[in-house]
Amino acid sequence: MFPMTNGQAWKKTPPANPGASQLAGRIVAVALMGMVVTLMAGCNPFLFIAGDIDGDGIFNNADNCPYVVNANQSDGDGDGVGDACDLCPATSDPNQADSDGDGVGNVCDNCPDDSNPGQENADGDSAGAACDADDLNPLVQ
Repeated sequence: MFPMTNGQAWKKTPPANPGASQLAGRIVAVALMGMVVTLMAGCNPFLFIAGDIDGDGIFNNADNCPYVVNANQSDGDGDGVGDACDLCPATSDPNQADSDGDGVGNVCDNCPDDSNPGQENADGDSAGAACDADDLNPLVQ
C-alpha cells in the first residue's frame, strides 16, 4: 500500500500476465505550480514530472522557448529556437551567441563587438553606426 494525502491508498496491482510489459492500476495527473505530475501505479509505479515554466501549455522538454510564452512554437528560420526568444529570427543560429550583449545575435549583428540594439546604419553598408569609421560614406566600412 502507498499512502496518499487524501486518506486513500494506492494498491500495487499485479500484472494479468506476469513478466508481460503492461501497466495496471491507476494513473493520475495533477497540475502543481507549473509542473504536471503524473503518478502511475501498477506493477512498477513511477513518478513522471514535466514542467512548463513559462505557462504556455508546452512542456519545457518540448518548448523551443522554455522561458518565454510562445504557445504557437513558431520558428521561422528553422534553427530550433522559437521566434519569441530567437536573437536572429530571420537567420538560422542555433548557438544564439551575443558577444556585445545587445540582444542581437552575432550572426545578424552589424556590430557584433559593439552594443547597438537598434542596429543603426545611416550609410547602408554592412557595418553599423556603432562600429563604422565613416557611417555617412557607404564606400568606407
